[in-house]
Amino acid sequence: MPALILAALAMGLAFIGVTGAEITQIMSHITALVAMYVVKQAPSVAA
Repeated sequence: MPALILAALAMGLAFIGVTGAEITQIMSHITALVAMYVVKQAPSVAA
């Protein structure tokens, strides 16, 4: 479950001492990367 992995990552960063704002920024970057990956993996509708 990717969601569980992201949650574990966020909790791990929080435990290390990363601030909430930094976690939010990191999570948004991860979300963007995942979205781009999904778009690249999705079959092209234009083709």
